[in-house]
Amino acid sequence: MKEIVDDTIEGVKGRLSGLYGYIATSLFLFNWSNIYFLFFSQKTAEQKISSLYISFDILVNLVIPILFGFIMCALAPRINVLMKSIHKKATLEDKRLQFDNDNYIPRLQLDEELRIDEKKSTRDSLVLEIESLKETLTIATEHMESAIKAKDEVDAQKVSLMLEISKKQDELSSIDIELTALKTDYGSYQKLKDSYLNASNALMSSNLKRDEQVDILLGIIKAIIDNGYVTQEVEDLINKRIEDTGYQIPTENPLRMVPRKYQDAKSFDEAVLIGRDPEKTTLPPNPLMFDKN
Repeated sequence: MKEIVDDTIEGVKGRLSGLYGYIATSLFLFNWSNIYFLFFSQKTAEQKISSLYISFDILVNLVIPILFGFIMCALAPRINVLMKSIHKKATLEDKRLQFDNDNYIPRLQLDEELRIDEKKSTRDSLVLEIESLKETLTIATEHMESAIKAKDEVDAQKVSLMLEISKKQDELSSIDIELTALKTDYGSYQKLKDSYLNASNALMSSNLKRDEQVDILLGIIKAIIDNGYVTQEVEDLINKRIEDTGYQIPTENPLRMVPRKYQDAKSFDEAVLIGRDPEKTTLPPNPLMFDKN
């Protein structure tokens, strides 16, 4: 007897889980108000039947529920597949988030260690660069001091030469006075002329010697600049000081970043000092230029 009941229950379950089950469920959902009225209303059977007959619509209460049951039966497997797919994706996403959470702190520590190593490497590089710049600055300062010292020596010699020129000019003035006074006497004039020529030759010899000394000093300065022993700023300072004295030399500093601007030719005691291009002195190779290359 129990086996018969179990078989009956299984048969009902099989029917309800298939097309019949969806149709029955659909009919119940579309007619629940009529079913409730039929079983729980306090009216008589004739009134219930009459009321159901009036309110029953074959399209809404029968045809549409059956069609809805067919549609639900066809869509149920696909909805089940869709739900399983969504559940699978959600499960994978949850596992991925769990994996990220479990490895977040170690990964964060690794990133922090890499950043620290990078900062240390950058700091070491900057320290080396600063030390190199300090050495370069020290060498440039020494070169600048040497150039300033050489310029001071040139200035001192220039003052001495100018005093000598003034003295010679005074002598020439005196000779001119004597020459004017002795014009009537040819012999005296000839003697005065000889004295004048001797003084002029001495002055020219002195001027040539002075020019040679100036050219030597200017050649040393030109060699220092052209061999890259001084920076652009130091070169501009040296050239300005030289041009202020009335001299001007062309230079080709390999460390210069912008073209050099030359001042106009200047005059000194009504004598224009023309720009010079002295032969530069040969110097040893500049170690700064090798480091730069």
